[in-house]
Order: sequence, then C-alpha cells, then structure tokens
Amino acid sequence: MLPEHAGRQSLGAPPNPVSIRSRKLELAPSADRVTGPGNTPLFPPPAGSGDTALVLAATGMRLGEYLRCTPAHLVPAKYAIRVPGTKTKRSRRVIELGPEAWPWVEAGIPSPLKSRWIHIYWWRACVALGFGRYEQVIKNGVRQVKVIKHKDGTREERPVLRYTGLRLHDLRHVTGQVATDEGATTAQVGDALGHADYKTTARYQRRQHARLVGQKVSGALFRRRRTG
Repeated sequence: MLPEHAGRQSLGAPPNPVSIRSRKLELAPSADRVTGPGNTPLFPPPAGSGDTALVLAATGMRLGEYLRCTPAHLVPAKYAIRVPGTKTKRSRRVIELGPEAWPWVEAGIPSPLKSRWIHIYWWRACVALGFGRYEQVIKNGVRQVKVIKHKDGTREERPVLRYTGLRLHDLRHVTGQVATDEGATTAQVGDALGHADYKTTARYQRRQHARLVGQKVSGALFRRRRTG
C-alpha cells in the first residue's frame, strides 16, 4: 500500500484519456484497469510494448540507454548488448545475458515506443496492479482543473492529475537487487549497471544484509517462543 501524500486527493482513475507529462501539472492518461472481465484488455498496448519492461529489468539499463540501442548494438553470438551509455564513461559497457532472455531482447530492441508512451503504458499497468495511482493536484488549497474545448464548441473541466507509485527506474533496482541476492558481488553488479562509484551499488548489499538479519532474528525469537 502506497502512503498517502498530504495536499493531494487520491483518485482511482481519471475519466478521460489525454496526454501527460511526468511530474508536471498536466492531465494524466486514462487509468482504467488494463484488463476487464474475463481478462479482456481495455487498453491493449501496441505490439512489443511489453518487451520494454522485460528488457529494462533483465539488463538494468537506464531508459535513455535503452532508447539509444539499435540492432547494431546486439551481439547475438554472445547474447550481449553493447550499451551506448548516457551519463559517464563507465555507462558504456557490454551486458551479457542468458539465452532465455535473448528472444525478449531482440523483440524489444529497438524500442517500439518513445519515452512518453513507455511511461504512459507503465503507469496504466502499475495502477491496474495496485502499484501506483493518480492523484488530483492541489495547489494552494485549490484542486487543479483544466478546461478542454471540444470541436462542437462545448467546454469540459477535467481534473489535473499526477501519477505516483512504482517508477520505470525501479526496474533498474530490481536488476541490482536480484543479482545481489543471487550471489553477485558489489563490484560485479556495479560494473553491470555502469555505476561510476561502487558506493551507489552497495545499497543492494545493505538491503540483503538487513533482510537476512531480520529473518534470523525473527526466526530465533519465534522459535524460542514456540519451544519455551
């Protein structure tokens, strides 16, 4: 359950689909559930759009790096991607994957969508799965609305909404945490993610340590309680 944010009204779904710009006072796209009765898609994404999230999670690439990838960056013989990089020299790297992930990589590179639509479909999916929501923006105590003028001359007021919840960048953290939990060292994870400083990568090790300590302590306490 995501925490409530003060000064915003939590809404389930905006009534009409319109364009959005993240973190700005613009209208959000429709957040109606992605699937309806019988698992019927209400907002079927374009072919290949689902591959984007899988590629990002499997590779740990930043969205900008992914969008710059072309088939020329793929090395099928080694199941590898030559990441063009975006931020630092270390961000230019080679990521090698297993054969299980390669069909998704070939389907998702180049990206079938631009950044704006990748975010829109990601937000819709997160809202449908309960990992995010749209909230009406309240500025200076006033709920923000925008007037839409239709071709027939009518005017309609729509709430100005903002998405909050699971981000696309969190898929990069999924890569780092899963790799760490599977035994990869901090240096190995940092090199794969293109971190300029291993201190950034150490967060995954700290989370793993905290989880292990919590499991051991809770296990010991409740085991003593059961046997005491």
